[in-house]
Amino acid sequence: MILSKSESTLKRSIYTLNEYIPDHLTFSISHHEIRTNMTYADFTALCQRLDMNDYSPSLEERLSLIVCFGLLDGIVNMTELYARLNLSLSTKKKDRKELGFLLQQNGIEVVNRHRKGVSFEGNERFLRMIAARNLLSVIELNKNDDYVPRQANTPVQTLLYELVEHYLTAYHDKVKDKLCDFFGPDARLVDYPSKKFIYLHMMISLIRIEKGYTIKESIEDMPEVASNYLLPVQEDSDYLDYLIASLNYKEPLHFPFNSQLKRLTEELINVIEEKNQVQFYTYDSIYNELYAYFYKCLIKNKLAYYFYDDKLDNTKTVFPKLYEQVKRTVSAWATDDGCELTDHQMSVVCLILERFIIKNRVAGQNNRRVVIITNSSVEKVSFFLEVLSQHVNYEMVSYLTINELYRLEDMKFDTILTFSNRITVLLSELGWESIKINFYLTSDDIKRLLDHGFTSSRNKKLLAEEVVRQLETRSDTQDRTTYLQTAFPDIVI
Repeated sequence: MILSKSESTLKRSIYTLNEYIPDHLTFSISHHEIRTNMTYADFTALCQRLDMNDYSPSLEERLSLIVCFGLLDGIVNMTELYARLNLSLSTKKKDRKELGFLLQQNGIEVVNRHRKGVSFEGNERFLRMIAARNLLSVIELNKNDDYVPRQANTPVQTLLYELVEHYLTAYHDKVKDKLCDFFGPDARLVDYPSKKFIYLHMMISLIRIEKGYTIKESIEDMPEVASNYLLPVQEDSDYLDYLIASLNYKEPLHFPFNSQLKRLTEELINVIEEKNQVQFYTYDSIYNELYAYFYKCLIKNKLAYYFYDDKLDNTKTVFPKLYEQVKRTVSAWATDDGCELTDHQMSVVCLILERFIIKNRVAGQNNRRVVIITNSSVEKVSFFLEVLSQHVNYEMVSYLTINELYRLEDMKFDTILTFSNRITVLLSELGWESIKINFYLTSDDIKRLLDHGFTSSRNKKLLAEEVVRQLETRSDTQDRTTYLQTAFPDIVI
């Protein structure tokens, strides 16, 4: 169950929600489906109408709010904060225990300040990371890189924005100028989430340094990164350098040489080439991209941070074979080399690999040799083969009728295709495996062929050097034309 709620609970929640929504936008339940005409603009308008009297924050929201208030102000009075949240003292006491447990696990002590509130001491990196990740969902940067509140902020997020707006006003110009000088107008462009993340992290770091809270200990065995000296304290600036190196850039950064990551990258590429019968002609490109991604993973995992992306949840289902190959290969890295990847990181690796597998599909290679058993005419078989070529790569060996099965013994082929159950059963009785598909191919037929080792014929490429070499050996236009039509019949006419 996606929402982990019973049907009756969902109905009660929807009934309550509909009290805040105009009649033409209300939610309805029909045939186990929830429907509404609400647009995103309607949703943001609803969020902006709500206040704390309408909203019940979750435990995670409450704890995050406490940490952000305490980090930015240096101290947080939980009694006053919970009064603003319309929460009871008993809830505050329970949350205080949960807060202590959460922070203690990460090397942070919650210190009671008599009649003032609580403050936090210890793992400064973890505190800054919590605050930055929470502020990411509260603040946006517009086209001029000026801060604005997110339109769909909940009442709790609005409260947090009101707190941080004071600091944004004080630090924005300084942080913006530093980052503009560092990144430049065109060079090393980061994607939007990364830009916002490093903007918030730099602001939080400056706030904490001025309050006397600096990073005390360096992390052991961190990979080498460039030093940028963006903060006034060396340890804090080093930490920011690691974060900058781990961001998502539109053009991959060049990372220093690391013999461990070089070996692991080469090992994975070799495994994928062998298991998938593919050759990466663009080897330098896939090596550089994987090496850079592994380098960033090494940094992120040592700093214990990541960003959840729900689009990666189904990667192992969409590419099960490739995912298992990656998982099997990298599983030994954690014990042998201390370079363990998360499920989501392995999913990203799968997407990188699949993209380069597609990119390196060369016309005429890895073709399955096919024999078709049918009593249909040559015109029908020719039609079928032309349609088949639009979906998978193959080499046609022959087509036989049901009376010519004895010829199979003398043929070299990989797959027998049939169109009827009768012929499929007959072949099985004679000891031949075959794949029964529809004469008019369906999506299920294509999937069945791919599952049986065929490769997709989409995005087929030509090896430029090989084509040029072959053309240079031919003396006239007709000979060259014949070569192209014969070697690449699916893409040259």
